[in-house]
Amino acid sequence: VGLGKSFLARAEAKRGRGEDAAAESGEARACFERALQYAPANALAAGHLGDAWALLGDQKAASGGDPAGEYGKACAAYERALAIDPRHAVAASRLGTVYFMQGEVKRMRGEEASAEYERARGACERALAANPRLAEAAVNLGHAWLMLGQTKSAPGDDAATEYGKACAAYEQAAAIDFRSAQFLDKE
Repeated sequence: VGLGKSFLARAEAKRGRGEDAAAESGEARACFERALQYAPANALAAGHLGDAWALLGDQKAASGGDPAGEYGKACAAYERALAIDPRHAVAASRLGTVYFMQGEVKRMRGEEASAEYERARGACERALAANPRLAEAAVNLGHAWLMLGQTKSAPGDDAATEYGKACAAYEQAAAIDFRSAQFLDKE
């Protein structure tokens, strides 16, 4: 697992610099898959496998490709981690992130995405139930509520409830870790 985490960290650093990190992400994925062959009940390895697949999906989306396959595999890995350890808050939060990203891909194509945002909301609420101090989950919950408000498009729909819940989630994230405020300028 340690070697996979090293590859994953390098991939995330390269991505942060705008560089191609597919090789490192692929190596991380392979390490975590091998770890799960030897220890199939390792929730951390399953969660990190989800991270590797999510990063591969993000890279594919950034290059104009369709990340559906990678995001689907990320979801399966996070769900495996949660099946092993139902209180794995980070896996639940990151599952919410991937659901959110699936919604964003659909929204960018002009497709209905409220089901994905609803799944993101549920996963983030599960993460916060397991760990109320997980700022990443609160930020992601805010994003999900914000997009659920934006998907209300029928005449007379009032998104005030969703927007209020988004604000509450963002405030919770900032109260947990004031550095979370850096995520609050999301469009």
